[in-house]
Amino acid sequence: MVYKSTMENNNNDNMDKFSKVSRHAQAVVAHLERFHQDDPETTNSHSESKRFEVGEIPELETPTVEVYAPKFQELVGRTPLVDLTCILGPPETVPDNVKLVAKLEFLNPGLSAKDRLAWSILQSAVADGELHFGMTVITELDLNFGDNDTTSAVAMVCAMLGCKCEIVVPPESSSETKKKIQALESHGAVIVQPGTEATSGETKQNKLCDFAKGLAAAKPDQYFYFDRYEKAVNANAYYDTLGPEIWKQTKGMVTHFVSSGYTGGTISGVGRFFKEASKGQIQLDLAVANNHNDNDSIIGKSVSELSMDIPTQTVDVSDCEAMRMCHQLARSQGLLCGPVSGMNVAAALKVAQTLIEKEHRKEGTSNKDKAPIIICTVLPDNGIKYLDTLFNACWIKASYGIELEAIEPLNRQFKESSSSFEKLQAFRVVDIIGETPLIDLTHYVNNVNDCKARLLAKVEFFNPGFSIKDRIVRNIFTTAEKNGVLQPGMTVVAASSGNTGAATAMMCAIRGYKCIITTSQKCSQEKMDAIRAYGAELLVSPPGAQEGDENHYMNMAKNMAKTNPDWFDVDQYQNPYNPEAHCLTLGPEIWEQTNGKITHFIAAGSTGGTVCGTTRCLKERNPNIRSVLADPVGSIFTEYFHKRTHGKPGKFLVEGVGKGSIPGCMDIDVIDEVLPVKDCQAFRMCSKMAREEGILAGGSAGLNVFAGIVLANRLTTPGIVVTVLPDSGIKYQSKVYCREWLETNQVL
Repeated sequence: MVYKSTMENNNNDNMDKFSKVSRHAQAVVAHLERFHQDDPETTNSHSESKRFEVGEIPELETPTVEVYAPKFQELVGRTPLVDLTCILGPPETVPDNVKLVAKLEFLNPGLSAKDRLAWSILQSAVADGELHFGMTVITELDLNFGDNDTTSAVAMVCAMLGCKCEIVVPPESSSETKKKIQALESHGAVIVQPGTEATSGETKQNKLCDFAKGLAAAKPDQYFYFDRYEKAVNANAYYDTLGPEIWKQTKGMVTHFVSSGYTGGTISGVGRFFKEASKGQIQLDLAVANNHNDNDSIIGKSVSELSMDIPTQTVDVSDCEAMRMCHQLARSQGLLCGPVSGMNVAAALKVAQTLIEKEHRKEGTSNKDKAPIIICTVLPDNGIKYLDTLFNACWIKASYGIELEAIEPLNRQFKESSSSFEKLQAFRVVDIIGETPLIDLTHYVNNVNDCKARLLAKVEFFNPGFSIKDRIVRNIFTTAEKNGVLQPGMTVVAASSGNTGAATAMMCAIRGYKCIITTSQKCSQEKMDAIRAYGAELLVSPPGAQEGDENHYMNMAKNMAKTNPDWFDVDQYQNPYNPEAHCLTLGPEIWEQTNGKITHFIAAGSTGGTVCGTTRCLKERNPNIRSVLADPVGSIFTEYFHKRTHGKPGKFLVEGVGKGSIPGCMDIDVIDEVLPVKDCQAFRMCSKMAREEGILAGGSAGLNVFAGIVLANRLTTPGIVVTVLPDSGIKYQSKVYCREWLETNQVL
């Protein structure tokens, strides 16, 4: 039984895209070959950029307006390195020469390390002529609980390349498998379900693999089989990129690399690079699941043959240890990670503890004379996919009989790095907020007036909390702490439609405050679950509560803060440090990334912080820049802009934008124009970006891009229109990317 995608791609557009990617693939292959040659100048260079660059990625074509912005597909890799040394124990117990760092691989475009694998294999197949335009990429769904990232990455990269994708799934699907299928369909993948007889007998996973291989073998001119288990190709994906990135970010000082080995590609590829670069001086530690039944394990197979290509030491990790580490990372470090990340860090912690014990036994050696010990691991998967399982205490107890201890908030003082680590490019989580990439979406612009307008977008879900709201929460917390308004021991409360709540919960986890978030029924289940995963308490206003009611979520937060003097209200709607955050960070970034050539900034508003704060910054630099507010139909902003008064709001479904009243942060006087957008236009744009570009973004991103296209198409002179993609679509699988929900709300 085969379910076909409802959206058909334009063949001419796809052929053009495929041709460009083919040329780009060949250029990148050549670039990587140059990169691995001995180059003293390259080896000694030091970049302060938090999104690490392996080198300049070749452009696909000369831009019409001279501002370089990469395609979304070029964002694979170059992920930040974060410092996790604080989880090793109290500062006084950890030697100054020991450091634990981790690559945030879930800040890849598809929020997973497997993006590297899918992009490498398919890009190489195009460059080598194995994958031609018109062919279909086929692979099987991974049924392991902790690994659907490879299949999702394949679907995403196929969307980037403009080629068809088919995924073979079991004939009978569990609720967990159905969730995976829905995510794949978001990128336009076609789901193939063989008959029961085709998947009986051997293990279901092997049968799915054999079925997919059989289809590809029977029609080699039509199908390209994506083989994630092929040794050389898998390992090379990480040898070519991840290994060199870690080596340069640690300035070649890494001494231990710790990773799990499901397919083994990561530890084999990175390990091979390290062995060559360090002449065998780096120790490799393979995290191994020590569960008796791998099929029931959240962290999957113990080890594959692929991992054995490189000599390693093994570190046993149980499901319980992996799950506890996931919760610890979320509730103490603000890192929402998946099960494999928990396994990797748990293993790295064991390695570090052994090394720390050895260091303590070295008597008579001063700290400055001790050689640096840098243990590096990777966080390959994000936790949003596991909010209803891995971060659900009831599910954990019912499935594994495990009760996780509560993690109490702990106000933290960050320990400064010793002189040995001054050049190490490892940051605290709060330090990687911002500096997000600006991507090119000009191909959506028709340029009907032949004005050669450009449309660019800031990818704000590359922030550690997966949304633009990380910016404002960091600024509000930092300023409040500096002014003495927010002090250790206080409780933080925030009213939010979801993203600010998650960002606040994340920041409270990092800084060590108790946190209470209030929200409305409109908030997606994924965002509610994320708030709880960070350890915050969540209060949801009752259905039908109006903005003037005491039990409306905005008033709930205000009233709690008023009656509790030791509580701090984030108050994002009135807090001047909200727009200030964008004036200090987002605006300057856009100005720098466009070389000051931006002509129009367009974004939706809820608090008004993004559009007004960014506009103020940009207009200070060039008063001729026009600011446009994209507004969902039903919001009162459009009417207020034209009349300076407004009536009752209408109904609209896009989350995080529009309002029924005017917040204090909304300075309508800095806005030059308001452009209304319907729900259906925003959601269709989301689907279009996911299926044609691999960009899985939230509803507000769809609204912003649709409005940006309308604006760019109206221009009669060359211009650069910039907008923002505020958050990831992974938070809206139950809504924006759920056909049933769209049909129920009549927005298909």
